[in-house]
Amino acid sequence: MPRNFNLGFYIKQEHISKAVDLLSLQLSQTNPLYNVSDLSIYKNDTTPIEIEKFYQEYVKRDAFYYFQNKFFSLSYYNIQRAYKIREFHFLSKDLLVMYYSLGFYIYELLEKYINDIIELSSKKSFKTFYGGRINFENPNNSNIFYYQDYQEFLKLKEKYTEPVEGKIKYVISLDIKTFFYSIDHQLLLEIIDRKSNPTSKKKNNYDDYSKEAIEFFLKFIMADTKGLPVSSQNIFSSFLSSIYLSDFDEFIVDNFLNNEKFKYLRYVDDFYLIFEEDSERNTREIREEIYTIENKIADFLIDKLKLSVSTSKSDRTIIKDINDQIDFLKLTGFESPFEQEFDEDFLNDSILKIDIENKKAPEIFDNCIDILVSLKQQTNQLSQLEIDNKDSAFLNYILIHKECLNYSKSKEAINKIIESQIFSDFECLDFILIKNKVILHLLTIDKEIRLSFFEALKNSFSNNNSITQKVSVLDKFLHQIQFLIGQLKDAKKEELEKEYAYFISESKNILNNLIQLENKYFSILFKSIDDSLALNNFRPIYNPAFLLDDNCIALIQQIKQRVVGEKLGYYNVCFNHFLNEFQYFFEIKHMESKEVKSLEIRNKMSELGFKVGEINFVDHFFERRNQNSISHTNKTDIGFWGVSKQEYLHYNENLLPIIEKIFLS
Repeated sequence: MPRNFNLGFYIKQEHISKAVDLLSLQLSQTNPLYNVSDLSIYKNDTTPIEIEKFYQEYVKRDAFYYFQNKFFSLSYYNIQRAYKIREFHFLSKDLLVMYYSLGFYIYELLEKYINDIIELSSKKSFKTFYGGRINFENPNNSNIFYYQDYQEFLKLKEKYTEPVEGKIKYVISLDIKTFFYSIDHQLLLEIIDRKSNPTSKKKNNYDDYSKEAIEFFLKFIMADTKGLPVSSQNIFSSFLSSIYLSDFDEFIVDNFLNNEKFKYLRYVDDFYLIFEEDSERNTREIREEIYTIENKIADFLIDKLKLSVSTSKSDRTIIKDINDQIDFLKLTGFESPFEQEFDEDFLNDSILKIDIENKKAPEIFDNCIDILVSLKQQTNQLSQLEIDNKDSAFLNYILIHKECLNYSKSKEAINKIIESQIFSDFECLDFILIKNKVILHLLTIDKEIRLSFFEALKNSFSNNNSITQKVSVLDKFLHQIQFLIGQLKDAKKEELEKEYAYFISESKNILNNLIQLENKYFSILFKSIDDSLALNNFRPIYNPAFLLDDNCIALIQQIKQRVVGEKLGYYNVCFNHFLNEFQYFFEIKHMESKEVKSLEIRNKMSELGFKVGEINFVDHFFERRNQNSISHTNKTDIGFWGVSKQEYLHYNENLLPIIEKIFLS
């Protein structure tokens, strides 16, 4: 029976089953959005998750904290775009299932609140989106593509900013700094507590124990007391982050939306407050009103949600006529990180179609090439490359306009690419990364261009300059080729598969030389193309059957406290938990689970034939624990004698072989 301090007391087999279904749905996709390194690693792992066994062996009593060979997270830095490096998180497949399971549990707590908000939004002029539509009853029917939410978001933005004669519309948008990494775990759980009704809390055992268990789990994932994991397709982080902002939504509704002149939209942390005024109203009055609104919002975010605003990235927009609106939509319309998913159906319903109206595919393509030529010319200058947001949005037509996409693959279009000389050299990584989806598409549709590009990229690894950028380009290139293979048939497919085999072979050589740099991103990419690489070298001593024993409940508690203490760098704390773990284990194995003193353990070790050095080491460990600054020693002359990381690792490395020896005996 799981105890109420275990996550397994709240997370049930049905939650795990739903999590597996949702992940399976994601892994079945052929869309390029789902063709990325972390999902490639999951796809390569064909070992099925047996739901009941998974729950019994790892979840029921929190044993998963110990088995870090199966449950681990890696934070790494990757290139989001040319001049922006962002922290990402790779969760092992088993840990991702646990995280998804938690998401399903939290939804059950909040189901009534979420439905109430949906009903309220139908009566007020606001709508919020988290970038996906999980079917919480039947995950196999979930909409896991961000674009439907984002398309609706953009359509409402177009509707809410439509010009009105005699009125001027004003749009306020504030940028939240490092949003996902700033989400406070305790505050998130308090918000969930307040918004869950008594019936759902009682039904799902949501109380102080569950909050503590969930908070502990989030610390384990993030190695911090705040933040949610950011990855290519972690749909539940977007869901939980939207819950975190629900207090902000209520603040906007209560303070502004009772006045019909206001409208509000939010897509994850990207939000707009829109209002209209008579065109005759004094500009200075409007300016002061906007300033007041911005400060009200910023104060709420920092005071209530511990989120800060980046004023340099915040915007005010004035919409007087249709041209102002088109400019606003162009500047804010197609800059979603998931832009590649858009299709022509959206354009047909949008005012933005005016950009390509009456233009044939060759003309649209020519306009795109002109933009790229202009961009390439900037590489002869000192400053960073700059691409106008309107031009950036227009370039997306290569991918989202079916006729233009098909035309780009034609011989005529390929000749235009060659004649433009935008790929005459590949030395400028920022040129590729500034609009990587479009450029990698153009780079890979012709055999001669892609081979030339790959050789240039391979040769660039002769030095370690801008190494993360180079690996990021290599990563995106390989997965783009994977996507193309999935689109081809027969002889063309076989030919590209041969090329891909060469690319993979050479990429392994490159990454082999980089592994020594101990960069987790490099290892993750290597793992995605070669499953033989181990991302985690943890070797468990205990096995699941042993930890399932009723006598091991206290042992597991010590283990999980130690593991999370190590992640957080609390070496004073985990030092004590590690010795407690040893003591509990020794008592289980050799003292019939009776609590004994350190002297009795030393004598028993001598009786069992342990070496003198091993017995002395354990004796010293107990003595050092009693002098640890957080221990209750009843002495007044200890002072502060904390345990450093180096000292902790020394005791850890020397005690683990003794624990293993006891277990094997």
